Amino acid sequence: MGSCYYSRAVVRDTGFGNIGYFCRKYRAKWGVQMAGMIFQTRFGKGNWMKKVKITVMRTAHYADLIEKYENPIGHACDMQEGQVFVANGWQKPEGFCDSAWESISAFVMTLSHGGENFYDGWMKNKKSAMISCNDGFRPVSFLLETMEE
Repeated sequence: MGSCYYSRAVVRDTGFGNIGYFCRKYRAKWGVQMAGMIFQTRFGKGNWMKKVKITVMRTAHYADLIEKYENPIGHACDMQEGQVFVANGWQKPEGFCDSAWESISAFVMTLSHGGENFYDGWMKNKKSAMISCNDGFRPVSFLLETMEE
C-alpha cells in the first residue's frame, strides 16, 4: 500500500455495517463513502451493488472558446438533455461518453456501493450527486441517483 496506513473507523452512516479498516488517503480525498466502498470491494460483502441512474440535466456549447482555442475534432459529445443511462456498479453504460465516465465514475461507484451524503449535505437527496464532465468547451451536467430496486 506504500504510504497508505490503516486505521479503525465507524462507517455505519454510509451503509457499510459496523467497523472496517480503510486507508486515510482515500478518506481525505473522497470521504468516508469512498473509503468504505474500497474496504467492501477489497474484502467482500456479497453481491449488493445498486444500480445508478444517470440523467443528462444540462449541456453547454461555448462556440467562442471552441473557435479561439480548440483544434477541430472528428466527434464531439452528442449527449442530449433528458437522456437517461443506468450504470451497474463499475460498468460504463452502453453509449456513454468515455471522457464523461472518467469524470463521474468514482461517484457512481460510491453510490452503487451504498455511499451517500457527499460533502456533508451538499445535495438535498443524500443518495445523489450533480457532476459535470471535464470538457471545457462542451460541459455536460449529470444527475446521479441511487436506484432502489
